[in-house]
Amino acid sequence: MEFTNEVLDSLLKYYKDVPFASRLTVSGGDPLDSPGLALHVITEFKHAKPDGKVWLYTGYTYEDVHDIHGLILDRCDVVVDGPFIKPLRDITLKYRGSGNQRLIDVNRTLENNRIVLLDDPR
Repeated sequence: MEFTNEVLDSLLKYYKDVPFASRLTVSGGDPLDSPGLALHVITEFKHAKPDGKVWLYTGYTYEDVHDIHGLILDRCDVVVDGPFIKPLRDITLKYRGSGNQRLIDVNRTLENNRIVLLDDPR
């Protein structure tokens, strides 16, 4: 299915109509392989739902792509980074499929100028 402006409008309408819908997950393929579209969708979502949270899944590591895609990553609340690696598959992990993937708390990472994981108490 092609992602058109009509699809985006329908998505944004859903978030306006359903008050408990508060998180947008951007994944599938790799969103950073279509950076213009990823930035557009995230920006429109944040405009429509300012308190909404954005989680972005990428097979790249945060450090490897932040210089190129920081404008996108910095608009997210959580970035799940790293490729899924089948030998590291772990079904006990929350929100990710393999042990090499990290849940990066973007706001705290930017505040601390270092990678801060979502479950990091510091």
